[in-house]
Amino acid sequence: LTVEVIEALALPSVDLLNGNVDPYVRATITGYDRDLRWSLRQWLSSKRYSINSRFCSSTLSPVWRGVGRKGGELLTLPVISTAGAVLRLEVLHYNVLTSSRGKDAVLGFVEIPLSDLPNANLRDPDGIAIRTSDGRRKNITFDGYVDRWYRLALKDEKNRNSITLSKPVALPDLMVKEKRRDRTVAWDSLEELGKKAQALCIAPVEWFAQAIKLDLPAKKPEAIYKGHESRSMIHVRIKLNASVLGDAISHSFVPPIRMLPLPPPYDPEILYARIVKVGKELKPIQRIQKYIDKCIKWKHEPKVCIRAYFIFAVHLAIFPQLLKIFHVYLFIFLGIQLKEMIAAREIENQQQMSFSTSDSLEGIQSSLSQDNCDTLQDEQEPNDDSLGLQDSPSLSHFNNQQNSNPVKHTQYAADSSSNDLVVGSPQNDINTKPKADDGKNEEVTKLNIAVSWIARRLGKNKRLEVLQFKLAFLARDLGRLNSIWNGKNPLWTRIAMIILVPSFILHLIFNQRILWLIGTFLWYFSMSPHLKIAARSFFGIWRGLAKVTRRQHLLDAEISESLL
Repeated sequence: LTVEVIEALALPSVDLLNGNVDPYVRATITGYDRDLRWSLRQWLSSKRYSINSRFCSSTLSPVWRGVGRKGGELLTLPVISTAGAVLRLEVLHYNVLTSSRGKDAVLGFVEIPLSDLPNANLRDPDGIAIRTSDGRRKNITFDGYVDRWYRLALKDEKNRNSITLSKPVALPDLMVKEKRRDRTVAWDSLEELGKKAQALCIAPVEWFAQAIKLDLPAKKPEAIYKGHESRSMIHVRIKLNASVLGDAISHSFVPPIRMLPLPPPYDPEILYARIVKVGKELKPIQRIQKYIDKCIKWKHEPKVCIRAYFIFAVHLAIFPQLLKIFHVYLFIFLGIQLKEMIAAREIENQQQMSFSTSDSLEGIQSSLSQDNCDTLQDEQEPNDDSLGLQDSPSLSHFNNQQNSNPVKHTQYAADSSSNDLVVGSPQNDINTKPKADDGKNEEVTKLNIAVSWIARRLGKNKRLEVLQFKLAFLARDLGRLNSIWNGKNPLWTRIAMIILVPSFILHLIFNQRILWLIGTFLWYFSMSPHLKIAARSFFGIWRGLAKVTRRQHLLDAEISESLL
C-alpha cells in the first residue's frame, strides 16, 4: 500500500504561544475482525505496521513535499491481509519532549477501509484505448492511485467502544472555486494588508476593554469556531497493490486477532464466589438427589417409598419408550410452570394497578382536605372522653410507670447544634460497644487480607485462572437452564416447549441411537473452535471472490472518472 500525503487544511492548534503546530502524519495498517465469540477486536500489535512522514514547522495548513506525482511525500506499508484491513492516518504535533516517548498530541485522525479502494493490479498494463476528436486511437494509462479528500476527526470524538470508518468527501471550496480573472496577485496582497491593519486597530481596543472588564462581541462565535474545527481535512493519494489470489483467499485465513479472550487473573475471592454460585445453581438437582436417596433408604413414609418403587418399576418395564415419555412429562411440567408464571404476573399487575389507584385516591383526598381546611379548623374535634373511649389497663399502667421512672427508660434526642446524641442514661456502655465492634471488624479485615494473600500465593501458577474462567461459563449455563422452569424467564420456557415438539416427532420417526449420535456430534463440534474456523474459511472464499469483483467495479469507476 502506497500513500502519497499531499496537504492538510484547518488543523486545530495546541500551541498556546504562537497558535501554530508542527504537524506530521503517521500511517498505520491495522484492522478489525470478529473473534470466536463474535466480539469485534483490533489486530494484534505485532501485526500492525506504522510509518511517519516528515513534519512541517509552524503551520495549520501543512503541505508535504516529496517525489510523488502531485509533489507529496510517499509512504509505503506492507499489507498482510485485506480482510477487515484499515488504513489509519493520524496528524500529530511534533514535540521534542514527547516525541521520543511516542506521546505527541493527536490533531486529527481518519480510518479508511481498504475494501473501498480498487486494486491497482487489476488494471490493463497496455492502458485504455480511446479515440480522440480527430478520429485517432490513443492509449491512456492509469497509474492506480485514487485521489481522496478525507475529513479529520478530533481525538475527543473517538469512542473506544465504537469504530468510525471514513468516507471520502468532496473537494473543499478553496480547491473547487475558480479564481476570478479580475483578481490579481496585487489585489490579493492588498486584501491581506487590509486584514493585518484591521487586526492592529482592533488589538488596542480589545486590550482596553479587557483592562476595564468590558464585554465585547466575540470576533469568532462558538459556532464559527466549531465549524472551523470541523473543516480539518487531509488530501492523500492511495494505491493498493494486492495479489488477486491473495486478496481472494485472505478472507478464509484466520484473522490476526486473539480468537478467544484471555482468562482473567486468578483471584481467590472471585474463585470462591463462583464456586458458591455454581453450588447455588445446583441446589434443585441436589434436592432431587436427596429425595431419591431417602426413597431408596426407606427414610420416607412407607406409602411414599412404595409408590416411588412402583413408578420406577413401571418405567423400567417401558424402558425403550422412556425418552418419548420423558418428552411428554417435560412438556406437561413446563406447561404447568408457565401457567403459574402467567398467574403470578397477573397478580403483580393487579397489585401495581391497585397501588396506583390507591395513590391517586390519596392524592384526591389530600386535595379535598386542603380545600376544606378552613372549615375543619373551626369545628371542635371530639376527644376520647366525649366518645366514651378509655385507655386499656396495660397501656395506662405502662404510661404511669414511664412517668414515675423517667430515668430508667433511656431517651435519645438529637442536638441541633451538634451531631452528638443527648442521652439521659450514662454513655459509657453505649460508647464502649462500637469500639469493640470496630476492633473486631479491623481484626476480621486483617485476617481476610492475610488469608487472601496466602491463597493467592499458594494458587499461583496452578492454572486456577482457567478453572475460575470455566466456572463462570458453567454458572451462566446453569442459570439459563434453571430460568426455563423457575419462572425467571417465561420466554425461555416457551422456546423449550416449542423445541420439545419437533424433538418428540423426530424420536418417533428416526432411530433414537442414530438421532442421539448425530445430536451429540453436532453439539460437540459446534462448540469446538475448529469447526467455527473451518466454517469461516469456507464462507470466506466466497466473500473474497465478491470483494475481488467489487474492486474491479471500483477500478472501472476510477478510470472513467479520470477520463472525464
